[in-house]
Amino acid sequence: MTKNTMQHCGGEPPRKIMTYTLWTVQGLLALLRIQPNLTPLAAAGLTIVMTGATVLTLAGGAVALALVPLMAGLLSAFVAYGRFANQRSALCN
Repeated sequence: MTKNTMQHCGGEPPRKIMTYTLWTVQGLLALLRIQPNLTPLAAAGLTIVMTGATVLTLAGGAVALALVPLMAGLLSAFVAYGRFANQRSALCN
């Protein structure tokens, strides 16, 4: 697959645009405290997207480039775990 076939929307790949969108949603939800129960769901969604991005990057043969979505997915999974645990402890108290 060539680089030209993967570019859309002014040169950005679709998964990159979706990642930026999910990061923005996740950050705004946490920053503005609007529906804080949606923050872990946004983080979990980003984890799923980054897992797919890692798999597709590895399938394309770019092992070194797969580290970027892998690290973003791990950070997002950490946020999701922490926020879900925070919600559980708030419900138990």
